[in-house]
Parts: sequence; structure tokens; C-alpha cells
Amino acid sequence: MLSVLRRHLTYANVAATVAVVFAMSGGAYALSGVGGGHQPGQASAFSAHAAKTKIKKRSKGVAGPRGPAGPQGAPGAQGSAGSQGPAGPAGEKGPAGEKGANGANGKEGAQGQQGSAGPQGVSGSAGESVESRAFTGNLGGCENGGSEFKVGSSTTYACDGKSAGGTLEPGQTERGYWSVTISNTLLFGIAEKYIGLTTISFPVAFKQAPEVHYVKIHEKTPECGEVGVGATPAEGQLCVYENVAFPEEIAKRPEFIEAAQTSEYGNWLVFSNSKPEGYILGQWAATAK
Repeated sequence: MLSVLRRHLTYANVAATVAVVFAMSGGAYALSGVGGGHQPGQASAFSAHAAKTKIKKRSKGVAGPRGPAGPQGAPGAQGSAGSQGPAGPAGEKGPAGEKGANGANGKEGAQGQQGSAGPQGVSGSAGESVESRAFTGNLGGCENGGSEFKVGSSTTYACDGKSAGGTLEPGQTERGYWSVTISNTLLFGIAEKYIGLTTISFPVAFKQAPEVHYVKIHEKTPECGEVGVGATPAEGQLCVYENVAFPEEIAKRPEFIEAAQTSEYGNWLVFSNSKPEGYILGQWAATAK
């Protein structure tokens, strides 16, 4: 029994009990003071009021036992968003990611503008002049004479047409190509004339030497016709056609041939220019008579 009482005996219970007893004793005192000069009805009302006031004052200072927690109320409406706080410090650099696969090749771009011309190169050294001479007999593989040409230590030969056997019949035409380069050799010591030499050898000899004609670019003559690969000269004529001439001042010269030696086996021509430069390219054709 005592143990049950101890479990329910708390400070709050004891304090509440003492307060009630004290209030009741005070009320009784007020009721017993009727003979203190107050009217009976007045004393009773006053004492009751005083007793209530004491009970309120004394019970107000002592908290009663806490009742059980009520049910949780519904959540309130969400408040407005607060202002953004300051940026936090930068985080540490993460590890490098894996290399991605190569993408497809892009479309080729437009062609760029042409660059400016580069500086002119250094002029080359002057070439060596050609020395030539005609010979008869067997020399350089030629059985019946021909022409010998020397440039420095190099020597070449052009054989006469007799080595091919027979002669060209009348009306038959032979053709070939030729070229000449103007060297730095003066023409027989005459100033302001630099020479170039070329030769023409007939594969088949003529019965008699043809007459030589020089035909410039875009020219046309009665003996040679117009410049062209298939041009056919008149009988007994050797036509030397010009296809390319450089520089321009060479092409403007009224006559290229300074000297010519011709025979039934071929011929050689000498060209000149006021400067040690230039070249001429062309073709030739000869028709037997």
C-alpha cells in the first residue's frame, strides 16, 4: 500500500494539497469573524471573496501536472524564399575525364587567296658556246662525213645522209625539229652581237643542196607555206620554221640568219642577238627536187 502511495506522491501533488488546505483554513477564519463589527451578510461575502483571491494567488505560483501532448497540428503554408546567400568556396578540381572518340572530318574549307609572288631568283651562270666544223670521211661513227659539235668537254656528231643509203627522190619531203640558244660568244669579234648555232642533218641526202628559208611565227611564204607540223615546202626548198622565240626583242628582228652553209647532206645556221640570252625552238621541212 505504501509503495503505491509513493509512486503517486510527487512534489506537484503535495504542493497542490497544501494550497487547498491553506485556502480552506483562511476561508474558515473569515467566516468566524462575524463579531468583528461587520454585518453578517457583509462579512460572509467579504470572506468568501478574500478566500477566492487567496486561492487564486496561491495556486498561481504552483504548476499543475502536465497533461498529455495534444495531436500535432496541420503544417502551415510555405513561407517565401529567402535571399540568396553568398557563394561558397570553389571545390577541388576533379579528375580528368576519359578522352572522347574522334569526330567525323569537317567539310573542306574554301580555297584561300593566292599569295604574293616570291623574290626573283639569282641568274644562272652563262652557258658554254658551241664549236662546230664540217668533216669528210669516217669520224664519230659517220661513214661519209658530217659535222662535229663541241660544248666544253662534250662532242657530238651529225652524219651526212649518204650513210642511210641513196638519195631523196623528187617531190619527197623530210621533216625534223631544231633549237638554238644564244650564248655569250661574240660573233667573230664584232661587238654587240652574241651568237647561237644550230645544225640540220638530212636522214636521206638530196641530189642537190636545197635553198634555205627562215619562216617566223605566224608568217606564210610562197616557198614554205604557213608554219605547221605538216607544212610541205616547194621542191628544192628547205624551210626552217620558228615556233617559239624568247625574249621578245629576238622575235622582232627582221632576219635571224647571219650565215648559213648548206649542202645535199644538211646545213648549219648562225643566229645573233644584242644580249647573251634567248632561245628559239622550231621545226624544219625540206622537199627534194
